[in-house]
Amino acid sequence: MEREQWSNCYNGGWGNLITPDSFAHPAKMAKGLVYRIITTGIERGWWERGSPLLDPFFGIGSTGIAGASLGMRVIGIELEPKFVALAQAKIELHRRQWEMLGRPIPTVIQ
Repeated sequence: MEREQWSNCYNGGWGNLITPDSFAHPAKMAKGLVYRIITTGIERGWWERGSPLLDPFFGIGSTGIAGASLGMRVIGIELEPKFVALAQAKIELHRRQWEMLGRPIPTVIQ
């Protein structure tokens, strides 16, 4: 089986797509990487838009932003209360836009 090369997955940043406090998280998911993972899964038929996508290490909710933007029903699980609050703030930052576009709103569970 030939290996697929993924390049440029760490180019670009979250900019104003996340709350300013979210930049303090020590292990943010790279924007290009999370979008690439979800897009590839949809293209290859691993998932369909609207199906659930579980992230057991939700952190500040980057998977939620990418997944909801791509039409996935994201459920995130996070242990740390500080990061749960940051993920919820990030979801609220985008809620209106997702509702206008008919996108599912991510859920975060502690």
